[in-house]
Amino acid sequence: MKLAAILKLRLKLRQQNLVLTPEGRKAIMALHNMVAEYVDTVNEAVESGNEGILSKARSEGEQIARMMKNERAAHLIRMEEQRVAPLMSLGFVDMLQSYRKIKDHTLNIAEALCGEK
Repeated sequence: MKLAAILKLRLKLRQQNLVLTPEGRKAIMALHNMVAEYVDTVNEAVESGNEGILSKARSEGEQIARMMKNERAAHLIRMEEQRVAPLMSLGFVDMLQSYRKIKDHTLNIAEALCGEK
């Protein structure tokens, strides 16, 4: 569902003729790739019954969280410099939050696999 929310945000911004800054686009694509790999890793662990995934899932989840915090901080700087339209700013932050939720749900799955949830 969160991927659908990200797509809806992207379409809404496109309808308003708003585009991500090059830095914002690069950040979202890097975060997307990182989260997609994370989901794939946990999914493979579930399929194979690998209960040893939790340590790796937590470590990678922390890396994703750090990346998101760094990108949010960089985005705030772009806002201060008035390089980002207000609606685009909201959309970007909402996308970051959606990826965070995907990461959180994926970690919950890894924890459940290992009997911690």
